[in-house]
Amino acid sequence: PLPALPDPDWAVGDLGCGTGQLSQFLSLNNNHVLGIDLSRASLGLAVDFKRRNEIARASFVQMNIFALGIKDESFDVVVSIDVHEHLDDCGPFNRELQRVVRPGGISNTAIPAATATYEARNRRRSCWSRDHAT
Repeated sequence: PLPALPDPDWAVGDLGCGTGQLSQFLSLNNNHVLGIDLSRASLGLAVDFKRRNEIARASFVQMNIFALGIKDESFDVVVSIDVHEHLDDCGPFNRELQRVVRPGGISNTAIPAATATYEARNRRRSCWSRDHAT
């Protein structure tokens, strides 16, 4: 997780945002946040919450995280929380993540219970190794 909210007015991409809780939280510091997910149902929940709570600076779009329709270097910060453990090959996703973050920007990913997940999904070793799971 991020140690603190990004500076105000940053462009933040939340790749694999699910129902958008993190996207909406990050927007509270006056950031412009784009939550991206493939699940229309999850995005529907994100948009409903945004409307009910009048959260103006979070937006949501359905998009494939392996082929983002986003210009290079579009975000100051890119986050991806609880996504890698669902992927068979993280290489293409990691390349997209790095492509859309600006030089000097921040990218932050998190894999929950990485050691347990690693044991349970040994075939997905290409995404992370036990030495790099934090």
